[in-house]
Amino acid sequence: MELEKEKSRLEEDIKKLMALDTEVFSKMPDFGGEVADFTIEADQIEEIGNTLAVKQVLEKELKNAVEALERIKKDAYGICERCKKDIELKRLKVEPAATLCSKCVKKREKLGESK
Repeated sequence: MELEKEKSRLEEDIKKLMALDTEVFSKMPDFGGEVADFTIEADQIEEIGNTLAVKQVLEKELKNAVEALERIKKDAYGICERCKKDIELKRLKVEPAATLCSKCVKKREKLGESK
């Protein structure tokens, strides 16, 4: 199943990122160096921030995939959480963890609501 493959891929990506985290965070800047070192320290901080941002996105995607798999078990997969109608197959192929149909997504965007 596509969602199970996605879940496995995300878990593997997070595992790889965690290994990178250990490597990145072991190089934390000491902020006590000479002026020439400040650019290196700034680069290190930026790298840490980027790693954390990617990790956060992957964790959210994993959470969505796990929740979608739970909906499958409960026979609620593919049903819009807002209007209770079927989510279009085309939409589910693009976003297998979708919880809203296209119409409800558009309504939400029009109203400026967040997920």
